[in-house]
Amino acid sequence: MKQTTLKAPFSVSGKGLHTGMMIEAEFLPAPDNHGYKIQRTDLEGEPVIDCLAEYVAHTERGTVIARGDVSVSTIEHAMAALYAAGIDNVLIRVNGPEIPILDGSAVEFCRKIEEAGIEEQATEKDYYIVKQKIEVSDPQTGATIVVLPDNDFSVDVMVQFDSPVLNNQFASINAIEDFGKEIAPSRTFVFVREIEPLVKANLIKGGDLENAVVIYDREMGQAELDNLADVMGVPHKEVTELGYIQARPLLWSNEPARHKLLVVEDKAEMADFIASVFASEADVTIAADGHTGIQKAMEELPDVIISDVMMPLMTGYEMLSRIKNEPATCHIPVVLLTAKSRDEDKIKGYDTGADLYMEKPFNPEVLHSAVNSILAKLERQKHQVVQTAGTAETPSADEMAPLDRKFLTRLYAYINENIGNSELNVNLLGRELGFSRTNFYRKIKALTGVTPNDLLRVCRLNRAAQLLLTREYTIGEISDMTGFGTQSHFSNLFKRQFGVTPRDYLLNHTSNPADSTSTENPPVADNFPPTPFT
Repeated sequence: MKQTTLKAPFSVSGKGLHTGMMIEAEFLPAPDNHGYKIQRTDLEGEPVIDCLAEYVAHTERGTVIARGDVSVSTIEHAMAALYAAGIDNVLIRVNGPEIPILDGSAVEFCRKIEEAGIEEQATEKDYYIVKQKIEVSDPQTGATIVVLPDNDFSVDVMVQFDSPVLNNQFASINAIEDFGKEIAPSRTFVFVREIEPLVKANLIKGGDLENAVVIYDREMGQAELDNLADVMGVPHKEVTELGYIQARPLLWSNEPARHKLLVVEDKAEMADFIASVFASEADVTIAADGHTGIQKAMEELPDVIISDVMMPLMTGYEMLSRIKNEPATCHIPVVLLTAKSRDEDKIKGYDTGADLYMEKPFNPEVLHSAVNSILAKLERQKHQVVQTAGTAETPSADEMAPLDRKFLTRLYAYINENIGNSELNVNLLGRELGFSRTNFYRKIKALTGVTPNDLLRVCRLNRAAQLLLTREYTIGEISDMTGFGTQSHFSNLFKRQFGVTPRDYLLNHTSNPADSTSTENPPVADNFPPTPFT
């Protein structure tokens, strides 16, 4: 594959997040093997910095690259957009110390790149090929990056926040081509409680309610809020409850993690009406018949399906049966919404696997409440699955579809058989259970609300807790036996999971002699973050 560059130049202009200066950045085509370079046109000699990892100076509130006394900050959105577009060579000329923040996302950079076009060059691309697992951890923060070999590009990210408003956040991308739609619109955010120290540190002089998601998660007096507004140089704003207070509303009710809803209905007006009930809080897809509904369900794995019964090509009953008997989709709740009101129709619907049967005409508020109730039940089940991952306490058959229970049983058996293998990864697990990497990821995410890597980690930790209570092994031996490698990394993850170190965990569970000998139902992970859809 050949290297590429921009077909035509483009520019963006706006405030710098940190300095508050009005800045212009011009993106120019560049020759083969040029890479990404940023030129400071406001400095004498117009120095150039290569956008390489070795020049990353720090990453507090943005990525900063520097060489000597010359630096450029807030480059992350531009870099992500260029990489996602497949561009190899570009020169960025900027007349200030940072790239403009624009609306706080990468979406404008993506739009400008699409308008400018991409041009193929003569030289072949160079590739870095990942041949084995690479893991980098920060023992101070507990942050971990794991890179695994795969045939396709994908990224899974989970971040935990100690906030009643901003829940633990999860994002994923399984095709780089989806970056512009799925990831680029996500914006910079800040907690109100962080504003004053950030301003004093000269980190957000250009921040305002237009270019960031602003999160008010700890109550403050109005006088303190007014003082912060004065510090920021923005109008006073009365805030009466915890939540989001930026000027531009969230793109969705939960911008980082949004429910997916599939409506299967052959009458367009009815389909649009049902979609409108959930439009403000869900990503809604519509299918006009049962056959298309199955295709959409397999492609998107929605959180809930709402379906008519009498439709062309395939009825709602037939579609329901197919969905509930397919391992990839059997976990999806299905609501039948139909004019068929006889008791025998309802019995047939429930016998086929419907989670809810509602008659038309229907009250949209009742439908909305019913779907939310189903989702809430699923969230509780997800939390239970994660808490007890790898143990004998998997949700019972009446709480989970039989195919899903069988899936988890097989998954846990394979993990427990290979738990000491530090190279055990998502690819191996997916292949063992007969899933592609993408479908395996989506299945685990649907059942648990977390990534396969996170679930594997919890299984290892729950097994480690069992081994600790046998009092037969040292902490170092248990670290090796459960595939964690270094004892320090294991201890850090264990403390994050259980709230105490492995040594303290053992001490806390040996006051009763029975606790030190029985491992049939040991304490399991109870400090795992809530699932993202809350």
